[in-house]
Amino acid sequence: MSSSATEGTESFALVVILLIVCCLSVIVNLLILIVIASKPEFRSKTEAFISNMAASDIMLAGIAVPIKLAQTLSLKKDFTGGDGACKLMMFLPMMSIMTSIYTMAAISFDRYFSIVRNKHISKTGMIAVLLKIWIISGAFASPTIYEYSVKVEIEEDNTTETSCGSHGIPENFEKIYATVIVILAYVLPLLMITVNYTQVALFLWKAAKRVGDQQNSAGAVKKHKIRITKMLALISAIFALCWAPFFVLFTIEEVTDTDNTDSFGSWPHTLKVVSIVFSTMSNFVIYITYNSKFRWAFLGMMSGGRCARPDQDTSGNTDETNAAGS
Repeated sequence: MSSSATEGTESFALVVILLIVCCLSVIVNLLILIVIASKPEFRSKTEAFISNMAASDIMLAGIAVPIKLAQTLSLKKDFTGGDGACKLMMFLPMMSIMTSIYTMAAISFDRYFSIVRNKHISKTGMIAVLLKIWIISGAFASPTIYEYSVKVEIEEDNTTETSCGSHGIPENFEKIYATVIVILAYVLPLLMITVNYTQVALFLWKAAKRVGDQQNSAGAVKKHKIRITKMLALISAIFALCWAPFFVLFTIEEVTDTDNTDSFGSWPHTLKVVSIVFSTMSNFVIYITYNSKFRWAFLGMMSGGRCARPDQDTSGNTDETNAAGS
């Protein structure tokens, strides 16, 4: 078998695997939404933010990435989706990514104000925050609608080549946009997340010293707030690691003008898509392994209600998420 045929087979296998992971991601994120919607105990602010991230991941894994993978899987070299599909294929991933990271930032601010300042957002305020996240994400991602379009080029042998990419835009537009996006969608939000969780950790550390080993109500709440804050900080750290390759490769593609469909299947583009796909699964894995309430809720759903969580854990503590999300 020739090397080109082998590479084609490997590329096909990878795309199929990624499509399967996308399907799994959509399923598990739908389960997150179903559990939160069906269980009254999952109605805290934390779960509202988690629902927002799940919705963003569903859009990313269920629509945006499959469009890209379908083009990669196509036997035709030309882009066949049309101008609207071209713009959508580039716009949706960026908006979904920004929605997720801005939700992470909003969670960190909520934890800071709730735990350190003892200030709580109302239901109306929560809805306003979530709407603003989507609006801001859409606004910051909207330049991709201007940047990307379908272009038909005539080759030397008089054949045509149709591609989706950056065509007919000012010379420095891509470099400026890449710089702005990396700062606004990655560096700045993660800096805010780090600062907020550091302040929360310092506050809880001092509070834990005051509480000591007492098992009274206040002590239990403090311990559970520590647990949920650790979980949320872990989600943020994994999110940062998952998206680091994307933003590095995004910048490289923008600067070198290799962000069109002609480059689909190349190792930088493949690595970028892999990081996107597996990032949409990371939150679910963390919820299941780190949050016992989610774990028991999913077990109960999958077992038809036969597997129920005890009202209290072995230490007699109530649910950690209710304590942290209060």
